[in-house]
Amino acid sequence: MTQRKRHIERLFRLHYRAMYRLASILLHDDDESKDIVHDVFARLLVEPVELHEDTAQSYLLSSVRNRCLNVIRNRKIHEQVHRYLLLSEDLEQTSPLEFEHELEVL
Repeated sequence: MTQRKRHIERLFRLHYRAMYRLASILLHDDDESKDIVHDVFARLLVEPVELHEDTAQSYLLSSVRNRCLNVIRNRKIHEQVHRYLLLSEDLEQTSPLEFEHELEVL
């Protein structure tokens, strides 16, 4: 095992719980939280990021937070598209007279 992999394994052992806890708080989904933490460490193995002991925890928690925020944003976009599709289906099924009546009520 290379020195870099040992270093990343050590970081994993030290910071996994805090990273997972943060992801769980933000996402409310255990499996997705585990995936986020896994992705952060998988990326560390591939990319040449050098982590120092004094900044590693901040970097790792920030990485988890940013990925969680991306997931939350994607969920919101997905929900908006879903609502829009449901609304357009409702509009297609509504007759023009019913639609005018609904507009008057609003």
